[in-house]
Amino acid sequence: SRGLGDVYKRQVDNVVETNEQVDRDAIDLMLGNIDDLAQVQSNITKAGIAVDLLVTVKNEALSAYNTIINMQV
Repeated sequence: SRGLGDVYKRQVDNVVETNEQVDRDAIDLMLGNIDDLAQVQSNITKAGIAVDLLVTVKNEALSAYNTIINMQV
């Protein structure tokens, strides 16, 4: 079984990976090593989605935590 920590770690890893790809694309673009600008745009979009998903997971986890903390026993 996978816990919330595992899900969150996978999301963080995905953000790091997609941002590293965008950084590589930027360098290759500056050096003139990229012909496929559509792929660069696709990688930028993937990185943005990864960040949005990470923020959503974080917000849902905090919301669940706050709900549990505020429950009356």
